[in-house]
Amino acid sequence: MKRSFQVAGTTFRPKGDILEAFAMAETGQAEVKFVLEPDNEFDPHAVQVFIENILVGYVPRLNARHVGKIISGENGFGMQNVIIKPVGNTTNKPNPGFVIELFYDKYEE
Repeated sequence: MKRSFQVAGTTFRPKGDILEAFAMAETGQAEVKFVLEPDNEFDPHAVQVFIENILVGYVPRLNARHVGKIISGENGFGMQNVIIKPVGNTTNKPNPGFVIELFYDKYEE
């Protein structure tokens, strides 16, 4: 199974961090990490998205609960692979962002 989404909140992150993460993502070798943030004051299901060690944003609220279950292995879900695709541009009017493709399975319990 696959779930795709654009990382939310990149415009609130430091521009230098986003540009650095964008360059890493362009190589196709960047590691993506997800971190649950249950103490988030706006969404108890919030999931942070890191490229290497740079916080680039969040899983969109609409997808956060399901992605949280996938990355934690809850209800028999298991993450298989993650692909990050840089989108937008970094020249003229920079508007870099990231699309995540999350591949997973559901295992019988």
